[in-house]
Amino acid sequence: MLDKENYQSGEEGADMLNEMAERELAHLQKAAEIGEEIEGIEHLAKTDIGALSKHHNYLRMKFGWYSVWHQNKRAESIHYLLLIIFCLLVLMVFYLKR
Repeated sequence: MLDKENYQSGEEGADMLNEMAERELAHLQKAAEIGEEIEGIEHLAKTDIGALSKHHNYLRMKFGWYSVWHQNKRAESIHYLLLIIFCLLVLMVFYLKR
């Protein structure tokens, strides 16, 4: 049985449902942002070379700039580019010494 105090007109009920749907959508968007942030942090904590994991985590906790650098999406690509350049330079030095 409906109480007159708790009864809402169709328009009021629709407005309430719309408001609830908007709040739920905002919560879902916030949850998605938090999920992306968690993925970034998990990626930050990993290293490709397991032996360096301890040192990487130490530096990440000790230096804020190190942690921020590794949160950069391009950091991994830049690391590989610098590794290739370094290897090429080492090969050139050995080749020129001959």
